[in-house]
Order: sequence, then structure tokens, then C-alpha cells
Amino acid sequence: MKIENAKIESTFLGVEDHGIFTASVGLSGDGWVCGFGGFALDRWSEKDKKRIASAAAGLFIARVIEVLEAGSWEKLKGLHCRAKTEGLGGGILEIGHIVKDRWFNPKDELAKLAPRDR
Repeated sequence: MKIENAKIESTFLGVEDHGIFTASVGLSGDGWVCGFGGFALDRWSEKDKKRIASAAAGLFIARVIEVLEAGSWEKLKGLHCRAKTEGLGGGILEIGHIVKDRWFNPKDELAKLAPRDR
């Protein structure tokens, strides 16, 4: 694992082309670019016969905003942060505040939700 400084170049919050609600943050570092996120933030509701937002949505969005002290999703673009990466060719495991020792690991935190809330 490697910790690198990064800048948020873009954000996405919405429904991707397969109909799944998701969020991602596009980061650039020293010679690299990578997306952070891309988790399904909704689930299929058999009762409603459609996909509905889950607790995962609130957790992911709120934790990114909280850890980076952005105040809102719209203010993320342009912020500097840190990224714990798998190195060249790998993904971003965690996103962190640029100065403070505050991190968000979505795999760990989303795994703590009850299956019906993911």
C-alpha cells in the first residue's frame, strides 16, 4: 500500500448506465489518475419491483464529505486529499484528509452494514 497526495478532478453522483445508483470521485496524483468509489449504493426491492437507495448511499456520500471536510458533494471538486493506493495498476483503497489523519475505507465501512442496508 502506498499513500499519495491527490487532487479531486471530478465527481459523479447518479445512476450509471446499468441503472445502478453510485458515486465516485476522480483523483489525479503525480503521474496518475484513478477513480474512487463505484459501489452500488442501491438495492433491488422485490416489494417495489425496482432499485431503491440503500443506507450505503448515505454512508458513502456522508463519509467522503466528512473526512475531507468539504461541507457538500458539490465542493469536493478541486480539493486536495490523500489516497491509499495499491500502487501502479491498482485501485484506491482509502481516501483521506490532506493534513489530518482521517480516512474513509468504503469496503470496511460498507461491510459493517446489515445485508438489507447495502
